[in-house]
Amino acid sequence: AIFTVAKETELLNQVVNELLQLYSEKARPPEPILDEFGLIVKSSQEQKDTWEPRSGIAIVLKLVADLFV
Repeated sequence: AIFTVAKETELLNQVVNELLQLYSEKARPPEPILDEFGLIVKSSQEQKDTWEPRSGIAIVLKLVADLFV
């Protein structure tokens, strides 16, 4: 499937840019969880790091990088 996309250079560039943007969004720490009074119930540091989406995006970017050489 990746090689099919590679035939369309503009489409490939668009997909890579969207993946990079999505990676940046997923790399941000989560917002703190607040209660009804606006007090922090769970800070960003206490929340679980959702690394799985970033890992998947990184793997795809690694595979696609060879198409730019």
